[in-house]
Amino acid sequence: MRIECWSLVNGPIANPYVPPELQHQRLKGRVYDSLNFDDGTQITTSTVVKVKFDVKQVHTKNNVYNLGKIDPAYAKWIRDTGFVLRHLKLEEFE
Repeated sequence: MRIECWSLVNGPIANPYVPPELQHQRLKGRVYDSLNFDDGTQITTSTVVKVKFDVKQVHTKNNVYNLGKIDPAYAKWIRDTGFVLRHLKLEEFE
């Protein structure tokens, strides 16, 4: 499966006292080549278990996603805040 216009987001959590940095991350974007969704459907995945930016893949509890283009708003936020995602080279995803 491929995911376009993607971003990493904190997953919903039932306990409001858990700080954001301890919440599980999920992948959000438009999915293509899925057996369960029409092409272009906006989804939020199950919990991310492995990120392999070098091969443009994210592994979740249930699936492996090939990363397409990053969400431009997310890329801007990364640049504006100086947020660091280890091994992410933004220019490879824009």
